[in-house]
Amino acid sequence: MPVVEIVIDVAGEAAGSPGVARSFNYSKIDPTPPLVTLSLGDVTGVISFDWSFVSQPIGAGAVLSSTTVPSPTFTPTVAVSGTYLIQCVVNGGEVTGRNALAFLTEYLSLRKPAPQETTQFSATRGWEVALSDTVDAVDVLGGVAIDARGARRRTVIDVVDCTAAPPTEVSGDRYILDTSVGVVHANWDGAVRNDVVEFNGTVWEATSPSEGWVAFVDLKNIDYRFIDDGTPIWEGITGSVSGSGNPNGVASGAIGQFYWDLTSHVLYINHDGSTGWYVV
Repeated sequence: MPVVEIVIDVAGEAAGSPGVARSFNYSKIDPTPPLVTLSLGDVTGVISFDWSFVSQPIGAGAVLSSTTVPSPTFTPTVAVSGTYLIQCVVNGGEVTGRNALAFLTEYLSLRKPAPQETTQFSATRGWEVALSDTVDAVDVLGGVAIDARGARRRTVIDVVDCTAAPPTEVSGDRYILDTSVGVVHANWDGAVRNDVVEFNGTVWEATSPSEGWVAFVDLKNIDYRFIDDGTPIWEGITGSVSGSGNPNGVASGAIGQFYWDLTSHVLYINHDGSTGWYVV
């Protein structure tokens, strides 16, 4: 069957060529998609046209302005990346042509964020989208990463007295409430002991931890693990290697405690309970 070549012209871009597919960056359709005009190249004696989409990106719903005119138009669906495959059948099947128009994304959402990364590329795509679909699906808090043991690991500013008012209230601030005796302060907005709380700019949002949750406590420079053996509590993890010097804050040392010095790349261990630390 003879083939006709389709020309794809995209508003604001150089003119298309017959039979040549077009591709553009995702930003072309976010936030304002351009008008796309279709036509045929070097075709004479045409009597009828039958334009259609063979396929569209998942989630797209573009509609041709007409299926029977020589040069129909359409507007791609906003913020939906992928390929539009377009077809034109001429004179009831005498000649057929296909061409493709693609809007591509770098798929930054597939990249795992670094532990200290707090921003994404844009509001509609970027690593936060992927996290909300996978790791963060059952966790209302942000800032989630995975530690070497496969447990959830979040970063908090500090473990604080639950009976006292919040020390700071800046959007994104995150704390663990301790188990101090007394009434939990009203300014924590209904949170209870051991909750992980985050300030959203208006109120504190609380999430109850599960056995095995791990959090890096920034002001203490060590990891804490949530243990529920009948008396639920967050406990510092002895032997954390997340800091330099002595991240456990151990002054005299206890038998079996250790730390990793990030500056000298040396592992120290105390195996006699004295003030001396020994290189392994």
